[in-house]
Amino acid sequence: FQPLACTPTGATLASAGATSVFRDFGAVPATWYAAALTKGITAVDVNAPAGTDIVTRFNGAIGVDPNCLVGQDWYYGLDGLTPPGTINFLNVVMHEMSHGLGVQGFENINSGAFLAGFPSIYSRYAADNTVGSTTSIADLPSNAARVAAFRRDGSLVWAGPNVFAEAPGVLGNRVDLNVLSPPAAAGFYEFFPGAIGPAATVAN
Repeated sequence: FQPLACTPTGATLASAGATSVFRDFGAVPATWYAAALTKGITAVDVNAPAGTDIVTRFNGAIGVDPNCLVGQDWYYGLDGLTPPGTINFLNVVMHEMSHGLGVQGFENINSGAFLAGFPSIYSRYAADNTVGSTTSIADLPSNAARVAAFRRDGSLVWAGPNVFAEAPGVLGNRVDLNVLSPPAAAGFYEFFPGAIGPAATVAN
């Protein structure tokens, strides 16, 4: 716990990430992996003898500093019954641990540049759905295209072969409305059909 950025109405709840990265150890070549993920794949303590794999910080000002998230505090229960006015600590821990385990990219979000010229395994299997869900962040044509993808909120999707194999059993097909005119409104729009009227088809 340590004080992190906080105002009366907003705060950084926590941050976490890999302490080191590794590549070219027998997995996808020329690709960075978080230390914990590398250890999981190789069964070798890559940060031995005393290195740590993940660093995690939680905002210690919440519930202590009267000017930090006024009226809010952490809830440390494990029952999922988070009282009003509290933040479920376990949910935040699980979210942050996923970053440390490898659900994070190592690309520069401001420049789009790869770390030392190599993409992360995360960016190889994440895609900008507005570009096309088969085009991974790692395969975008330029640093500028990666920056645009990083900043396009709500458009990042998983796009690896396992996801494509499993998705039909979990998700329905995406349905888009293609508006052709007027030009100011042209484009693809995702929509959700109502429970009344005929089903949406190409014909109607």
